[in-house]
Amino acid sequence: MSLHESLQVTPKVSLYALIISSLIVIILTIISLSLGITIVFQNLYYFPIIIACAFYLRKGFIFSLILIGIYGLFILIFAHTQNELISALIRILIFIVVAGVVTWLSSRYEERTKELIESEKKFKQLFNANDSGIALHEIICDERGNPVDYRFLNVNPSYEKMTGLLGSDIVGKTVREILPGTEDYWVEAYGAVAKTGITKKFEQYSKELGKYFEGNSLFSRAWNICMSYP
Repeated sequence: MSLHESLQVTPKVSLYALIISSLIVIILTIISLSLGITIVFQNLYYFPIIIACAFYLRKGFIFSLILIGIYGLFILIFAHTQNELISALIRILIFIVVAGVVTWLSSRYEERTKELIESEKKFKQLFNANDSGIALHEIICDERGNPVDYRFLNVNPSYEKMTGLLGSDIVGKTVREILPGTEDYWVEAYGAVAKTGITKKFEQYSKELGKYFEGNSLFSRAWNICMSYP
């Protein structure tokens, strides 16, 4: 996933922002240097540099180098003292470092996001293709921390076949909403697994569904959810 997608910014918006900010910076540079001002306008270069490197990575870094080169050229044309040239050189080095760091961070962000998306795809494939019925539950506790209900976060097709409950009807809802007559031992069992993190085997009868279910329940601290395998 790119930064455009993460921030819900269209490529056109970032491109326009880059072009406009670059033009403004160049115009202000010419005006400022013509008036003998050599300090304030320099900080404005960070805007197009960061936009370019954050959204366009290596291409943005190259663009930033060109923009920094334009800045250096203007300084060479308008500078009157050696101190101004030295100060500009230091500023150029800072610009290059900032551009490099932003490009690297943005690249790492994109790589990590792609890895997470790929992992999620693999998990969904395994989740949906599994012959065992799987349900992901979020345990709901009262003010004392005692489990009183659980919410369905996701179920796979096998779970739908075993229970007759469709994911489109139950995901996002609690078991008390869907099956008001659910026995307390279901909530207590899943709640105990969530609290202790210890996997538990179960064989219980569901009066609402009219079936016995045998399976395992385990807790994922990474997701803070309880998974049951009836």
